[in-house]
Amino acid sequence: MVVFSVGAASGFASIAATNVQHGYYRNARDLKHQLEDKLGLGEYAIATTKSQGGIRNRIAKVQSIQKFMLGALIVANLTGLGVSIARAVRPSKAPKVEMAVRVVGEHATHAVPIVVSRNGRIAASTTTQPGTLATVEVRPDKYTVSVLVGAKVCAIQETITASPLQSVVVPCGPPSPAQTKSSSRKHKQTGP
Repeated sequence: MVVFSVGAASGFASIAATNVQHGYYRNARDLKHQLEDKLGLGEYAIATTKSQGGIRNRIAKVQSIQKFMLGALIVANLTGLGVSIARAVRPSKAPKVEMAVRVVGEHATHAVPIVVSRNGRIAASTTTQPGTLATVEVRPDKYTVSVLVGAKVCAIQETITASPLQSVVVPCGPPSPAQTKSSSRKHKQTGP
């Protein structure tokens, strides 16, 4: 931010210096005209610009070109200053923290998928082998941690804080008798 502030201030100071310098030029030009008139130089007088009787055309005044360039630099510096201030005051997202997930209770014989979601949207997912931990990175917030063990889905709500490593235990016990009957009915209906 300091660089942009100094750049913009330098641009404004340069425009002011250009105006003072042009005032000195006008004074010298006017004195030159007076001396040429007193000496009676007429057509032998020094004519550097078209307005003074010179023969060469110019695209724009030097002062106008300088002010345009300095104005462009001022705009660029003020834009950079605005963007840097906007980024400085914008709240940044909390850094991600690592969450170790462990499934306890019913153990599967193959990989266990783990899904971490927030407001119905998946924030992270992974798989773990039975009896091992799985880690995922999430931002601090409230999550639903779901696991699939066999045909059973187990889920818990967990609030993750900014602590560097947090452990989440998902209990997934044996299915209830009602779930077993429902599961066997589904198998009977879908079987040959």
